Amino acid sequence: MENQYRERNQKISHRHKNHFPKSPPEQLVEVMTRIYDLRLTTPSGGNISMLDEDGIMWVTPSQVDKGKLKLEDMVKIFPDGTVEGRHKPTMEYRLHQEIYRSRPDIQAVTHAHPPGLVAFSIVKHPYTFNHVPSLIPDDKPVGFSKYAIPGSVLLGQNISTAFTGGSHSVFLENHGIITTGKTLQEAFHRIENLETLASVYIDSLRIGEIINLSAEDLKSAREFRINRNPDDNEHFIDEKELHIRKELVKIVNRTYERKLITAVSGCFSASVDDTGFVITPEGLDIKYLEPNDLVFIHEGKHEIGKTPSQFASLHDEIYQKHKFVHSICSAHPTSVMAFAATATPLETHTIPESFIMLKEIPLIPFRKRLENPEEVASIITPDIPAILLKNDCITVTGTSPFQVFDRLEVAEFTARSILNAKPIGPVKPISHQDIDDLIKAFA
Repeated sequence: MENQYRERNQKISHRHKNHFPKSPPEQLVEVMTRIYDLRLTTPSGGNISMLDEDGIMWVTPSQVDKGKLKLEDMVKIFPDGTVEGRHKPTMEYRLHQEIYRSRPDIQAVTHAHPPGLVAFSIVKHPYTFNHVPSLIPDDKPVGFSKYAIPGSVLLGQNISTAFTGGSHSVFLENHGIITTGKTLQEAFHRIENLETLASVYIDSLRIGEIINLSAEDLKSAREFRINRNPDDNEHFIDEKELHIRKELVKIVNRTYERKLITAVSGCFSASVDDTGFVITPEGLDIKYLEPNDLVFIHEGKHEIGKTPSQFASLHDEIYQKHKFVHSICSAHPTSVMAFAATATPLETHTIPESFIMLKEIPLIPFRKRLENPEEVASIITPDIPAILLKNDCITVTGTSPFQVFDRLEVAEFTARSILNAKPIGPVKPISHQDIDDLIKAFA
């Protein structure tokens, strides 16, 4: 059996984030369905397209339910303008064409109406998000396009002009957002992360002044994501590790389904033995994660041919310092990140479950994870299973991936409850005496 896994590992290296190649219609259906399922658009709203290797534009149809698209619904538009398909193409296909003409580097376009991003478009606020670096899709500012009637030539011209500055994403005034990429998945990842950033920003306004990071801080965060520990020798998966990998993938997928992480941000890890652990890779779409995609890390070096999550160094330090920790997650749940983006302590003395599951959650300065992960790791104790890093993430520990997932969701529910309470009245926490009683009752 070990030889079987060894042969498999030798054949399969870290897969491209576009996972396995699919036909243009398959990609369009898949991505549009994800956009709809994530509530980033309505059945009648939004449209996406991509260019194939022959320069043919494949686009979603007009007036077809975005939640029930089929392969045969997709429309082809040839370079000479000929249209082929059972439906009319989206009425906004010309704006897609204008983007492709103005930016040869772009091969895919998504347009949708996510509520958070639409909020910025209807207050005419061309904001550049810089409050959570791990969620920022790239180093280009989000552009802004003046309003024009949907489907009009003027709208296409306005958007084309907005993209000529090098942006990969553009707000449409009183309309929505457009994101682009070299692949359709890359364009999708941009729209998902930007909507998360927008939602965090809006939630933050309920509790305090949002902290926008300096250009220097943003640069440091980008450079940290690029730099990695050296590759190790080839790693072979035994039966025990394969079981751990399979269980971790199940929890990661569940975490994504619960919208506690985005497709390409945040990470999960689990210890394999006293000297090593497996962690999710950087940049691979979580939805398509497989056990072999996880990266094994041993004594600071990672499995050859793979790229571990940017949070690997912090997780490594936590495992080394705390033998009671067997799983860790670093994530960006929307409500929790409102507290991180405003440097507001996340109060756990709200309901018994919150305190019992999370105890206290220390607030850690930004850059600490980048510059001194050892110090951050030392804060974790059995009574401090989670820490909140300003403008960065929440990191949760536990004895198993399920316990970490449970604690992460409790943290998000706690944060959402506090945010929901703000318009009602001041939060009145559980008394110190009641906390002491909880400690005694659940020791």
